[in-house]
Amino acid sequence: SLQRMETPVLYFYSDREMTVDVAVRFPKGLITEWYPQVRDFGPPVGDGRTPIPVADGFLRWGKIRILPPGSDVPTLPREEAASHYYPARETDSAFVRVCPTSDEHQQSEYEKFLFYRGIGNFALPLDVKAKGNGSFELRNPKRTPIGHVFVITVKKDGMGKYAFVDRIEPGASRDVNVDVRENWLSKDKLIRRISEELEECLVAEGLYRKEAKAMIATWTDSYFEQEGTRILYLLPQAETDTLLPLTVQPAPVEMRRVLVARVEVLTPEATHSVQELVHQLGDESIDVRQRAEAGLL
Repeated sequence: SLQRMETPVLYFYSDREMTVDVAVRFPKGLITEWYPQVRDFGPPVGDGRTPIPVADGFLRWGKIRILPPGSDVPTLPREEAASHYYPARETDSAFVRVCPTSDEHQQSEYEKFLFYRGIGNFALPLDVKAKGNGSFELRNPKRTPIGHVFVITVKKDGMGKYAFVDRIEPGASRDVNVDVRENWLSKDKLIRRISEELEECLVAEGLYRKEAKAMIATWTDSYFEQEGTRILYLLPQAETDTLLPLTVQPAPVEMRRVLVARVEVLTPEATHSVQELVHQLGDESIDVRQRAEAGLL
């Protein structure tokens, strides 16, 4: 597969209890994980020996109960270990209750959202070319503008830099330079600054502020702390609706869908470093070989 879809969550808001039917399709991918339990999903897993095309995925939670804040809801499940999903609960959204299926061992499940993830085969609407020395060419081949683009570089010690592009018009290219020679931000300052900017972008696209904060808290370690170079940008809602058709019945008064796309970039400098380490795997010295292996890992 070409893409990994990580953790979209669905929040619901209602001033009264109600029952809704929820389903999502993934025409160009497979939905591989979900929570809470679902009524139906496909395509069938099969015997484990026959390859399944990465296409035509779907799942249906069926009828779920929307319970506004203040409802009598059991304590949500929580493990001792840390989890990305706990920050995602820190919103004003309603609770959801998924009733058991015909399986007599299942019980009703409660959560603050519906979650799913998967893998897909499709091209994202932004082409990225790393030209070296912190220089990048960003091209939008689609017919829809792309906004709120962050180019981020993080060093091994956690210090980093970033550049921001507010908008790339359809068919246009933008050259971006992240000066890697000086003025690196400390880890804490990098996270604080870029989190504040990204939060405003998410709110501008339609998320409630607590939802924006929850999304950033969920992905801070992956977005802003891991060594490497990556591009973050907000996917146009029309693109999201095409990739992941969502059905909610009865239809909500308003539906907002905000996804962050992430492109991990292998820069020319990183490529050269990998080539050097691979070459050292054939060195006569066992110490050199071990250091090269550790470096590659």
